[in-house]
Amino acid sequence: MADDQGSLDLPASAASAIPPPIDVKTLIGIVAKRHNVLLKADDPVFVLCTVLEEVSKNHLAILTAHVARAQDAITATSIEQREASREIAERIVNEGGGFIAGRVMKAGQDMAPTITEAVVAGLAPILAEARDAATAAKTARRDKHVALAAAAAAILAAVASAGLYAGSLAA
Repeated sequence: MADDQGSLDLPASAASAIPPPIDVKTLIGIVAKRHNVLLKADDPVFVLCTVLEEVSKNHLAILTAHVARAQDAITATSIEQREASREIAERIVNEGGGFIAGRVMKAGQDMAPTITEAVVAGLAPILAEARDAATAAKTARRDKHVALAAAAAAILAAVASAGLYAGSLAA
């Protein structure tokens, strides 16, 4: 029987998982214990064991190659899918952002008249107070001018009266 495991070209993790081959003395002991038959080291059954071991190694190498190709294909597909997913996510974000921006713009346009009406309605009492204050200020200025004119007329009348009174005293 062959006892070297390195002939398979297996990855290190797979090679370390394979137990070492059973030596001839151990097999003789196992057969004697189980079957009560004593084999010799040159017994032809060990030729069959060697043939089975080599066939098994060959099948294991074939399976290992298939698994390696499958892993490579899975890795390549995974990379392709990751890139495709990234592109899809990017498109969703970009198109979604544009869609949301359009919806917000439309909502703003739809709400503009309502907002304008609400602002005008809210400002109406303030505008009325401002008009009333402007009217009151205008009235106050006019009243001030009228009062000043009345005061001036009163002063002139007082001066004229004083001058007449002084003239009558002098005469």
